[in-house]
Amino acid sequence: MLLLRGVSAVLSVPNNCSLTDICALDLTMPVCDGFKSTEMIREYEQQLRKTSPTRKRSIIIAFTGLASAADQDKAFAAGVDRFVTKPLRFKDFKILLQTCGILGGDDSVLGS
Repeated sequence: MLLLRGVSAVLSVPNNCSLTDICALDLTMPVCDGFKSTEMIREYEQQLRKTSPTRKRSIIIAFTGLASAADQDKAFAAGVDRFVTKPLRFKDFKILLQTCGILGGDDSVLGS
């Protein structure tokens, strides 16, 4: 599922919470930025775990042109799991998904 605004990402979580393993956000999205979107997703997950304690935490990856240490600290404080500066090569994205446990080492869906 592709969502173009941070608020869309947040609103999609309740409807897709059992399907959301990974969420990729740009930190500078319109309407609701990636920092706030991440905070809202984490708050929702926390509420969900009160009734479903085995619910896995989604992996949130922040893709951004913001490369400062302050932006990285702010992203991690919001609940981001991985902070990636753009541009990101396709090969590096595949490695990122492998390190997050989303893809196996020989997944051919993404190519090489």
